[in-house]
Amino acid sequence: MKRPAFALVLVCLGAMVAPLDTAVNVAFPAIAAAFGVAPRDIVWVVIAFVFTQSLSSLLFGRLGDLYGHRRMFLIGMAGSVFAHGALAMAGDFLSLVGLRALQGAAVGMAMACAPALVSMASSPAERPKALALYASAISGALALGPLAGGWLIDAFGWPGVFLYRAPFALLVLFLAPWGLAINDHATGHAARPAAAAVAWSALRASQFLGLQGASVVVQGALFSIMLWVPFALAGWPTLPVAGAGALIALFPAGALMTSLWLARYRGASSGLRSAALVKTGQWLSVAGLTLIALVLSAQSAAMLAVALWLAGVGMGVFQVGYQERTLEAVPADNRGLAGSLINVTRLLGIVLGAMLSGAAGASLGVVMAIALSAVALAFWTCLFLFVLQPALSEGPGRS
Repeated sequence: MKRPAFALVLVCLGAMVAPLDTAVNVAFPAIAAAFGVAPRDIVWVVIAFVFTQSLSSLLFGRLGDLYGHRRMFLIGMAGSVFAHGALAMAGDFLSLVGLRALQGAAVGMAMACAPALVSMASSPAERPKALALYASAISGALALGPLAGGWLIDAFGWPGVFLYRAPFALLVLFLAPWGLAINDHATGHAARPAAAAVAWSALRASQFLGLQGASVVVQGALFSIMLWVPFALAGWPTLPVAGAGALIALFPAGALMTSLWLARYRGASSGLRSAALVKTGQWLSVAGLTLIALVLSAQSAAMLAVALWLAGVGMGVFQVGYQERTLEAVPADNRGLAGSLINVTRLLGIVLGAMLSGAAGASLGVVMAIALSAVALAFWTCLFLFVLQPALSEGPGRS
């Protein structure tokens, strides 16, 4: 492939369009006020987006294996430009939810094929580092979203949190002819039965299923932060919207810094196993969620900053290990399938987190919703460690 570093940058830039959606979380109170809906109803803004993104990822990840990941990735970029522009002009809540579904389908196409393109853009020796850098780009976008969201809401109102992402997708489309000259290794119709058999065999492996379950639970538990902390901060009388956005951004910023450190470390040494990252990330996430629940009612920005950062570190550690291990468990001609699984488990976790944490928060309050998320993740982590861990250690991955 020509210009592998340039290709990696373009894929990361395009993939960032989806996680930059964290700007919308900061806008939840503004959107609820603009359309006159209850805070609990705002979860439909999340569910519509992640549901269609999940379906799109499953479909187009496989189509990328068959007909080319680059093609599907760029179609997703074009759809994103249209969807983000239309969202900024939504006139009622029902239209907003419907357009969120369209947005999810578009970014799902791109996100499903992005990990496969990253894998193709790097040699086997450099692949762990490239994947960690990709995880860093996603974490960076998650951190940038709340920062941008606070400023955009102050300057342009809630439509700004959607419109600002269209230029990212346009730039990728413009530079793609020079930067994404990737041999997709599309398998075509003849390879479907064999590829399907390989994928089904991988999915049946207990360690692989446990790994995907871990992603769902971790993402679902941590989403309680992005769902409820913005509402909690809106009740702090001395904290402006921009300040709330900056504070929330510390959660994905912790993931970003961790991913960048791991990218450098794993490029220089293979001593840290991906299985260890998966387990450590879960425990750090439990610690972060627990601390958030403990300090949130104190309305201390400094204490909450530490708690959010710790939760972000847990997410970053887990995501690097999980992503690498998933891609290594699937053959090269099914990397689109692996990429879709990475995206779908994250989205499924968000959907479950939005529904369960949303119901808990509406009936028990913000602090209890986050505390219950910490308890659920701690229970899962113990199950993962003492029941699924032996199988995971023997499964595919870095040795």
